[in-house]
Amino acid sequence: MDKQTTKKKSSVKRNGLIAAAAVLVLIIAIVVVGLVMFFQSPEKKIADGLANLIKAKSIGFEGTMVATSSLGDVTATVSGQTDKKVAGADIAFQYTAEDDSKLDGKVQSIVDQDGTLYVKLEDPKKFTEQYADTFLSNLFGQVGGSSLTPEQRAIFFAPMRQSIVNIGDKLDDRWIKITESDIQSFTGESGGGTDCYIAFSQKLDSDKSARNNLAAAYVKYRFIKIETSVEDDEYGKGYTISLDQAKLKDFKDAVSDNAAVKELGSCGLDVLTLGANSDMSDQSIDIWMNDLSNEITRVRYTKPDGERTTAVDMKLSYNVPVDVSTPADATTLEEVLPTLLGTQ
Repeated sequence: MDKQTTKKKSSVKRNGLIAAAAVLVLIIAIVVVGLVMFFQSPEKKIADGLANLIKAKSIGFEGTMVATSSLGDVTATVSGQTDKKVAGADIAFQYTAEDDSKLDGKVQSIVDQDGTLYVKLEDPKKFTEQYADTFLSNLFGQVGGSSLTPEQRAIFFAPMRQSIVNIGDKLDDRWIKITESDIQSFTGESGGGTDCYIAFSQKLDSDKSARNNLAAAYVKYRFIKIETSVEDDEYGKGYTISLDQAKLKDFKDAVSDNAAVKELGSCGLDVLTLGANSDMSDQSIDIWMNDLSNEITRVRYTKPDGERTTAVDMKLSYNVPVDVSTPADATTLEEVLPTLLGTQ
């Protein structure tokens, strides 16, 4: 056997050993990662999920919200995204009254970082026609019009109906700008705005110490209790969780001096726990996690509140492209109020 042949066989053997070693390292890595993921506690996974949610640069969301009460039911389908500076969402809703009459519509909405809300109703003329025909006609029947024939009621109702439909014409393709002060004027309640949420998020992005302190507090005060596991064909294994109120209080006390948390100000600390507070002590939440990234991918809960019950089922995605900008030609609520009130 000549030297060249011997060298070729030696080279093939060496390459084969390198390839075998690479495969072995890959197998070991897969096994190690698999074991780490397998032995992670649900509490650790959920704590990581909350931290990932806070740290995410952008979030996509889609799902449903259903509110039921003695006055009727509201079902809304929501789809949108936010980069934690501005949020945009498309909302399709349907209201079903006690008598099974329905009112449905679609709304585009944008929330700016200062808390200003922009809304645009899709096909407002169709919406106002439906509103007039369904609800005001029923109201007319309740106040003594039931003895009239349908033709008489239509004639009697025509002027009022037309004035309502005219509102839809005037709102066609118009964005309406609603500031926090507008909302406060209507509700009579003062609020801290949403700008503090933005300041909190920006501080977390820039302050590593604040991030680490918050994460350490999550690990130390495990206020989330794992009740049981839940299964879903699409989202796999999840957990039904509830809150340990004593530990939740300890957690909020521990992070009250956190540099980022201080930015929350009057917005309150409930954002740190996905809105969880003392009112949720008797409530459970279903959460699904991505096994590899420990990102929360779905949240589902039902919340009773007196005579009203709200059910939420929301799917989340992370670091999605966000193409949302506030409309420059929006009409202020003050400008549009005369139209809504029928005085213009």
